[in-house]
Amino acid sequence: MAPGIMYVKLTNADWLLYSSFELAKLLKLKNVKKNVSDLRTRVKYGVREELLGLVKIKWIGRVRARKLWSAGIKTALGMKQQKAKLKSLLGTAVADKIIQELSSEGA
Repeated sequence: MAPGIMYVKLTNADWLLYSSFELAKLLKLKNVKKNVSDLRTRVKYGVREELLGLVKIKWIGRVRARKLWSAGIKTALGMKQQKAKLKSLLGTAVADKIIQELSSEGA
């Protein structure tokens, strides 16, 4: 599949999910709103549901999230508790940025 075709499909999917979210908001369907919002994030980052919590953290994308998940770090709390492992997986500079981000968020 050509790159342009994939981009168009992703753009259309995002538009449909955005429209679904807005309809759910108008109809006050809280469950649907949350599910559509999560699905929209999954489409944006190209991840499975288990990585949602990780990709929502600044400095972590699909590849880093999968690397962390495979190493057993599955939450923001896990990152805070395993700083040495985080640094060995992602490098000191990136790990320090992530830890700083988590500290400022209060996660």
